[in-house]
Amino acid sequence: MAENPRLMQDHRLILWMSLEGEIVGTARVDRHPYLQLDANVTQRAVTVSEGDVWAGRGGNRSGPVAEWQLSEINTAKVTEEILAILHRSFQ
Repeated sequence: MAENPRLMQDHRLILWMSLEGEIVGTARVDRHPYLQLDANVTQRAVTVSEGDVWAGRGGNRSGPVAEWQLSEINTAKVTEEILAILHRSFQ
């Protein structure tokens, strides 16, 4: 019996951020801070990617930065990561 391909799909969540009002148009990694979580269901892991560029300036991170196990992800961990991204973006 063949496996259902829908069950094997990975899942992605991207949180785009703005330091000044609403994002107008399409969010872009070279313009907006972001946190991206790519879940690999089979491995029970999440690849964490982030960017801290704001309005095309500053920032020193863009792309994959870590891998978290699903069991270690909680609200506090995600919030801490978001605040770190915003702090770096604001400098």
